Amino acid sequence: LNLAIGGNGVGYATPPDDAYPLTYSIDYVSIEALPPPPPSPPLPPWSKCGTPACTPEAWAAAAANSECMTCSCGDRIDWLQTSPDGPRMDEAAACAQVAAIEFAGACGGCDPAAAPSPTPSPSDPGGG
Repeated sequence: LNLAIGGNGVGYATPPDDAYPLTYSIDYVSIEALPPPPPSPPLPPWSKCGTPACTPEAWAAAAANSECMTCSCGDRIDWLQTSPDGPRMDEAAACAQVAAIEFAGACGGCDPAAAPSPTPSPSDPGGG
């Protein structure tokens, strides 16, 4: 309950002592529930390696060898991009390295070179 009575007026002007009654009574109290929070915004579409074939499943596919027995395709791509011990490649180069060269069988869906080319739009038949 928030109740404000009185105050100092405006500036240094103060109301006279008899401006307010000595007692106040509350006629009613209304309690309302807060509205529900808005829904969360939708997640952005999955987009890795510039190809829709690089699905979350392809990203999570096992790409293990003697250096890393638990690595996924995505782990290896991330390592090539971000590790201080790695070559710090851009995403396309890291995806190509893992998906086309090192683990083509398991990670081939993330090969940017295998991405379908965009369909060209038909030319304007009216010429104008």
